[in-house]
Amino acid sequence: MFRKNRPPAHFRFTHEKNVKNFHRSDSILLLVEYAPHVDLTPSRDPLREGDDAEYACAAHANPPPAQDSLRWFLDGNIVAGEHSDKMALRDVDRSLNGKIVTCEVSNRVGKSEVTHTLEILCEFSQIKW
Repeated sequence: MFRKNRPPAHFRFTHEKNVKNFHRSDSILLLVEYAPHVDLTPSRDPLREGDDAEYACAAHANPPPAQDSLRWFLDGNIVAGEHSDKMALRDVDRSLNGKIVTCEVSNRVGKSEVTHTLEILCEFSQIKW
């Protein structure tokens, strides 16, 4: 019998044998460690010029990542001082169109990241001659 116990990184394997009224049961507990699995969720997509946006980063791993192991990047440049699971962009403009938001999370097993490409919609006003 193979049974998955909580937390998700613990597995128990039980082997039972019954021979001529002799019952034996062995149990092994395995602790599985793995690098973070990361999800990135934008508050809205696409954005319009002038919008505010918030990005939420969620990760699960074993061992769990430390809070300060989460890092945010905007187009490959680290966003200084941001270690929370949310990052905000205020009053976005067309210069951010196509830029990449990255959330990176690590633990002692490894590091994982997920990206989102910004799409900024802009309106052009008609020029009168």
